[in-house]
Amino acid sequence: MKVLFFIIFALFVLVSCDTKKTGAGTDNESVIDDDTATLTDDDSTTDSEDTDTVTDSDEIVTDSDEISDSDIFTLPVCGNGKIEGSEVCDGDTKNCVDIDAERYLEGTATCADDCTEYDTRTCVRACTDGQTRCLVNVLQECSSKEWFDKEDCEDLYCLPKDGTSRYQRVYECRELGTDNKCSVVLACAMTCAGDADCLIGCEASSTEAAKGYYEALMACGESPCAEDFTTTCLRNACPEEYQACRNDPGVICGNGFIEGTEECDDGNISVLDGCSTECKNETPGTCNNGTIESGEQCEDGNIENGDGCSDSCRLEFGDRFDTEGPNYAGNAVLILNISPFSDNMSTTGTLPAVPVLKNISVTPATSATGLNDLFINPHFKIPAGLTNDDLYEPKVVFLPKVGDTQSFYKVNAAGTGYEQVTATLLKIGAHVQIWSDETDFATGSELDDMADEFDSVIYPLVTTKFATPSDINADGTITLLFTDLGMSIAGYFSPGDLYAKSMYPQSNERDMIFVSTRVALTNKGAYAVIAHEFQHLCYNNQNAIIEDDAQGINDNENIWINEGMSMTAMHLYNGIQSDWISAYNQSTSVSSGQALTYWNDSDSSDVYGNYALSYLFFEYLRIQGDNKTEMFKEIVSNEKNNYLCVEDAIRKYAGEGLSFADFYTNFRIALFLNDDTGIFGFEGESGFALNQKFYTGTAAVNLRGTGALLREIDGSITEPADKGPLTRYIGITTEE
Repeated sequence: MKVLFFIIFALFVLVSCDTKKTGAGTDNESVIDDDTATLTDDDSTTDSEDTDTVTDSDEIVTDSDEISDSDIFTLPVCGNGKIEGSEVCDGDTKNCVDIDAERYLEGTATCADDCTEYDTRTCVRACTDGQTRCLVNVLQECSSKEWFDKEDCEDLYCLPKDGTSRYQRVYECRELGTDNKCSVVLACAMTCAGDADCLIGCEASSTEAAKGYYEALMACGESPCAEDFTTTCLRNACPEEYQACRNDPGVICGNGFIEGTEECDDGNISVLDGCSTECKNETPGTCNNGTIESGEQCEDGNIENGDGCSDSCRLEFGDRFDTEGPNYAGNAVLILNISPFSDNMSTTGTLPAVPVLKNISVTPATSATGLNDLFINPHFKIPAGLTNDDLYEPKVVFLPKVGDTQSFYKVNAAGTGYEQVTATLLKIGAHVQIWSDETDFATGSELDDMADEFDSVIYPLVTTKFATPSDINADGTITLLFTDLGMSIAGYFSPGDLYAKSMYPQSNERDMIFVSTRVALTNKGAYAVIAHEFQHLCYNNQNAIIEDDAQGINDNENIWINEGMSMTAMHLYNGIQSDWISAYNQSTSVSSGQALTYWNDSDSSDVYGNYALSYLFFEYLRIQGDNKTEMFKEIVSNEKNNYLCVEDAIRKYAGEGLSFADFYTNFRIALFLNDDTGIFGFEGESGFALNQKFYTGTAAVNLRGTGALLREIDGSITEPADKGPLTRYIGITTEE
């Protein structure tokens, strides 16, 4: 009997979205990422930065290692000391100079755990003539592959030159300036050699946002890096805080801080909310003129209060909610970061002790799946450097026939790399080919049923409600490869398969989806996996190929939209996703402040919560939008491609005057109250049995944008003086 897995996800997620717009300010573009106190990415003495991010392109197999259909293939065994098949190494070491004499001066590289490459992090890089760097506060220049002192910066600072990026960085002795982003502040700190006054001056030069990132990094690294104050130590000891500092873009509209020439900054780039997309004050609307204008949520033609739309054209929700601080009445409080951008951190402030739980305490639901048994692998990304010009273009279109065999690249069961399998074509339908390297995984009738289900149900559902698929190999079908994907992977779509092998050797040069043979062949099992992954394939076609907008594909800010669409496809296909409801009810990540718009694929509990939140959000949008499911195709085809494409749907279907922040606040309240009717629930639809846990800690929580906590209170709570600028408190009184 096959095991039914409910972890249905894509190892690839395409989200290409324009993010925050740059405002006025400095043009410092540096990102400090060095391996010593003075070196940066391209200056570092070791190669440790080469492994910061694992993508498809990290697992390159050369053309000479490809296996033709006629080969008798034996899977290589990594760790047996023999270099076999596509392995680059196996337990051996190699002189770094032999790997790349131009790049490395010395060192020994060891074989990576998956045998696909040598680990060059210990290799010592050679510098390039003319290259500059900072050694504490001394400017150095490379000549004949050696570093020489060029200038002592003395009363100036050795810093990256304004306008140079991390890939073309030039250093100079210069004034520190103002409104610096976190990476420049950190570079400044590295010139201080521990001098307290110098360090204070560095921090004082920062933007408000940068100050928060820098202070968080320093607080984290204070103990572990006390004797080794280098970026290498900070990066290793405090990866999340270090990455946040690296990613700080500087003065930018939408980060929640009024900086540079900005007149306002409400943490987003929406319009009609009082602050424009350029962070300029919008002209306030005139209430009750028949048109919803800036700052208004509703227009009902009168200036009466108590009828749902106030005399200032703001929605009214009755006495259950207290939004006027600093004291909030109720027996529960919702604390949330209203920014849609997950990188916009904002603290809750120090919280009071939790009172004895009273009438609204809840017991978490149970699930047969169990969160602790699941592990989510990282998402695959479009291989680095590839564009639409690199997509596969067949010179000859081959007509397949049942019984054909072919070698395919797939992720191995451990999720650590690729391997090849030889599969047989078992069934051809109108829109689908079914292949497997386990020819007995399904009976003939099961194959017939599967092809019919795809052709008559899944294909028209996804293409009608979301987007159309690509047809890279011009055969008019989608390949389904059924194979063993290990214990925790139900299926995946990888965009690497759409590119020419000459550009990406692991490509299968076809539009395809991988499905685990461990998943039951039912509409709740394999068929749901196929619907989920097919949406990803179609989403990729619309955004990466048709719109040619793949810049944001690796951006965790936007993965939730693509995944939300795939979760919605599953719901439209087979109804309520009860296991994801259970995942929401159980998730400690959700109860600890998890954000909707930040996708953390490095933690299984977080990812479980990510899927649950994205599923519930788009179901809430569907229900509040009068079940107008055409909104989903509009979201996918909207070229704004970040939260704004969702906001457009909100304003069209759920409420013309609702911003994303307004709607998201209502969504978080609905998760708690789950009223049978109205905006604070799911209209009584069967299956939405939500049961969120309360947060009980007292330490301040640094919430990401869209992060939220639900806290039980004893009648009232006072807003902490140290709360962040994007943090909102809402007192809620429940019916007893």
